[in-house]
Amino acid sequence: MHRVRRRLIGARTALVNQIRGLVAEYGVLVPQQVSSLRRTLPRLVEDLTNDLTPLARTTFTALSEELRAVDVRGTTVDRELKEYCAQDERCQRGVGVEASGVGRYFSKSHDSFGEVGAGRNTTDRGERLLSPQ
Repeated sequence: MHRVRRRLIGARTALVNQIRGLVAEYGVLVPQQVSSLRRTLPRLVEDLTNDLTPLARTTFTALSEELRAVDVRGTTVDRELKEYCAQDERCQRGVGVEASGVGRYFSKSHDSFGEVGAGRNTTDRGERLLSPQ
């Protein structure tokens, strides 16, 4: 389930970046926060004085609905994970199964990278990558 959640977060990020890029083509710059896009997009579509074409309005409306659907799915997965962890003894003890394999629970996936020595120029197992020469 954690991998599903991670995939949903990645899909949401990609969708938000795509929408921000498309909106920028019409001269509207939106901050990187998802909440800013959620507030700006409906106002942009409803404003008939801007330069959006009817096709752009339809497209942005569809993308806004897609973003809402991804958000709903993410909220559902979060709720299901919390419910499962409330009943699972391993979750209650704070033991997590992370990709790093260190057996500790990390609040953010990047927190575990320091534990195994991974970072820039390393693999997810902490092995050093050689720079191309």
